[in-house]
Amino acid sequence: MASTLLEELKEYFENTPREQILEDWEKTKEYEGVGLTADDFLASVYPPKVNIVTNIYSPSFSSGFLFN
Repeated sequence: MASTLLEELKEYFENTPREQILEDWEKTKEYEGVGLTADDFLASVYPPKVNIVTNIYSPSFSSGFLFN
């Protein structure tokens, strides 16, 4: 028995016939558009740790050079 979700998915895809996978996937159609997308969920669980400032006019932006 697999111990993590990733291991369980690998085991499922390695041991399940393609026809069964497609049939199982078809059963999930009714849940499309319900709840968060995987990307939104992961962003809420693991917020970005690096804050990149792309606005050069922001007071927090500094290139390290002074121009007079």
